[in-house]
Amino acid sequence: MITVLTIAYNQRLYTEMLLNSLSRPECANVPFELVCIDNGSTDKTEQLVVTYPLTKNPNFKNLTYFAFSENLGVAAAINKGFQLAQTDYIVQADNDVVFGPQSLSIMRAWMERYPLGMISPNWPWIQKKLGIRYFENPGDITPPKLKKLKKTGLKAKLEPFRATGSCWMCSQELFAKIGGWDTEYKNICASDDFLWKVSLSGAKRFIVPCPVYHPGKITRGKIPENSEQQEKDLRRFAEKWGGHPEDKSRLRELQRKAGVAPDPELPKTIWQRLFHW
Repeated sequence: MITVLTIAYNQRLYTEMLLNSLSRPECANVPFELVCIDNGSTDKTEQLVVTYPLTKNPNFKNLTYFAFSENLGVAAAINKGFQLAQTDYIVQADNDVVFGPQSLSIMRAWMERYPLGMISPNWPWIQKKLGIRYFENPGDITPPKLKKLKKTGLKAKLEPFRATGSCWMCSQELFAKIGGWDTEYKNICASDDFLWKVSLSGAKRFIVPCPVYHPGKITRGKIPENSEQQEKDLRRFAEKWGGHPEDKSRLRELQRKAGVAPDPELPKTIWQRLFHW
């Protein structure tokens, strides 16, 4: 069994689309539990989650729902989710993710190959092919659209030395090794900080062909780019790491200092040939 962990902060419509996909045996096609952390929602998210008919999917085994009284940030929510998870492998998915056919079994297969690694579906590539409004409501999740998502997702590019912060899978062991997410961040830099810690641990990272759809920035994108919290997060990141989240040369420098082979700078075309799948 694996755990699907999702964090909800309002956006009830998107949470319902996530639940819709998990209720389908062809999408959530391995035994799984769902851990939902409600980060202070005010739109009756709890009523939706605890009453949703996930048992239509025989692979569904258990639901754990936990609600904070206020929004403590994505980092605190993810750490709590890992504490509550009952399995070794956890898929963290933003609540606006839609799992397509065979997605969970594909991600689990990659984790079994790299048990101390981190796996992400290549949703940015899929989003570019299908558009940001491919799924807009639960009624859009139809067999023809899922079939197209599967066909597109299996053609997505395999990209080593990368992972995303919106949908990813890792083990409890790796999560504990790097100390989870830094709760001093409230929004934008929390996932960047986590990904840098994974990189510095030497863990294998892959963005893989997998039919998972994500429109992007539905919940996290609600904070304005010029917000005070964003500035605080960026300052903390710079103080902690000595650079900006997009400064990959600084990350490679830190990897060398940590005795970890730095991420190579090779053209994507070369990686496509070396890692074609």
